[in-house]
Amino acid sequence: MHLWLLLISCALNAIGFLPHTLFWVDYLIRHLNISPTIAGTSWAFFGFGATLGSLISGPMAQKLGAKNANIFILILKSIACFLPIFFHQISLLNLSIFVMGAATTANINLFSMMALKIAGTQHFAKASSWVVFSFGIFQALFSYLFTIFLGDLGYLLIFAICGVCLVLSFIVLFPIKMQTTINK
Repeated sequence: MHLWLLLISCALNAIGFLPHTLFWVDYLIRHLNISPTIAGTSWAFFGFGATLGSLISGPMAQKLGAKNANIFILILKSIACFLPIFFHQISLLNLSIFVMGAATTANINLFSMMALKIAGTQHFAKASSWVVFSFGIFQALFSYLFTIFLGDLGYLLIFAICGVCLVLSFIVLFPIKMQTTINK
């Protein structure tokens, strides 16, 4: 059951980060009338964040435990997803995309750590494959659906739907039983 909850969380996470990847620059240019140069530069903040996220997830997991670190990161990711709905200043938009980038790579590491703890070393490879599969299939499916329905839904509703998915993503992790910290 714990692996299923992890897979559900990962799938919801895949849906949640889509507006910051699939539509980010388009949203800034078409919806907020930001210049293409500034919008493209804003997208670079995702990469800067992704670099940081990959480095902070390990120490966070050692300090808080993989599950608690993942919940914390998913809470930050949820806030980052809702931010562009309410704030349109470029500094806050750049903060939003930076946090989304950091949280995305941190989640990859933390979901993998959780899969190891849940499945054990003997079944880790298979469990890890299912985690990545759940992310990939839901990312692909909802990228397609959001693209088809963008005209009907609009950017702000897509951000809201994805923010709710991220909130649900951390909520489904609560029942998973794990030790608090990783042994050194």
